[in-house]
Amino acid sequence: MKLSKTEVNKMGELSGAKLKLFKVEDGKETEVKNWESGNSPLELSLEPGTYKMVEEEAPKGYKASEPVEFTVKEDNSVNIDSVFKAYTNQIIKSSIDRYDLIYVYPKGDSNNKTVVYCFNAKKQLPPKEDSVINKKLEYFAEYGTGKLFEEKASREVLKGEDLKEAVLKVIYNGYPHNKVGLQEKYGLSDNEFRRATQQAIWYFTDSGGVVNNRYEGSLNEKRAYEILIGKGLDIDESLKKAPSNMTLYLYTPYENKSKSEYYQNLLSTRFIDPVTVILENTKLQDQTNPKPEEPKDSEKEKPEEPKDSEKEKP
Repeated sequence: MKLSKTEVNKMGELSGAKLKLFKVEDGKETEVKNWESGNSPLELSLEPGTYKMVEEEAPKGYKASEPVEFTVKEDNSVNIDSVFKAYTNQIIKSSIDRYDLIYVYPKGDSNNKTVVYCFNAKKQLPPKEDSVINKKLEYFAEYGTGKLFEEKASREVLKGEDLKEAVLKVIYNGYPHNKVGLQEKYGLSDNEFRRATQQAIWYFTDSGGVVNNRYEGSLNEKRAYEILIGKGLDIDESLKKAPSNMTLYLYTPYENKSKSEYYQNLLSTRFIDPVTVILENTKLQDQTNPKPEEPKDSEKEKPEEPKDSEKEKP
C-alpha cells in the first residue's frame, strides 16, 4: 500500500513533512516506520491490523495535520478510520435561486475543509456549522467501491462500478476540476457550476436532477448540467473519462455514535490509488511583513565632520 502526503485540494505530493507510522494493538502503539515526505508516496507492505499515521513536523509554511488511523484487512483492502465534521453553507438569492454549499473537514481541523457533494436527495443536508445538532453529528470516511456506493444510493440509474465511474466522470468534468472548460464556455460562477454538478450527481444516484424540464438556474447552467449527464453533446464537448487514480470517498453520517438514516451520505474525490492513505496539510496564511525597526539614536548615522582642510577658514 501507499502512504501519501498532500496539500488540501491539490494534486501531487507535498515534500518536507516528517512522518511516523505506528501499529496499534491492545491500546499500545509500536513504531513501524519514520520518514520524510518527498515527490512520491511511501510504498509499504503491511500485515493486517490497525495503524496510525502521524505528522511529527509539518513542512515550512503549513499547519500540521491530524493523525489518521486505518485498518488493513485480510484481503489487503483498507478502511480509513477518520472522523469528519460536515456543514452546509446556504446562499439564498430568491425563493427559487439558492446554493447549498457542503464542506467536510477532519474533526478538530476546521481550516482543512474539502468541497463535497451529497446523494440521497430526499434526506436532510448537513446542518449549519454553528448549529446545536452539528455538535452531535459526525461522518466516517471510507473508499467508495462500486458495491458500497450502490448500497448507499437511493434510486440509482446505474449499478456498481458503472454508477461509480459515472459520478467520477461528472466531478472530473464538473466543479472543481472543469476538465473540458464548461465553466468558461457557459460563463458560470463557481456556485452555479457547483450546483450544475450536484444536479448531475443526483441524476445518477437518485434518478433526480432536473424534473419536468424545470431548472432553477440559468439556461447556461442547465446546458452545463445536460452535458455532464451526457445529453446532446457537441463534438467539442466530449467529456473526459476520470483517470484511474481518481478515487471516490464516501462519508456516512453518525449521530451520537449511531448510524443516522436522517441525513444524506456525502462524497468527494482524491487523486490517489484506492489502497493509499493520505495526510493533508493546510497552508498557513502569509504573515504581513513587520515594519523594520527604526535604528536607535546611538545607531543612527551622523553626518561626517569635514576634514580640517575642508573647514571654512575665517
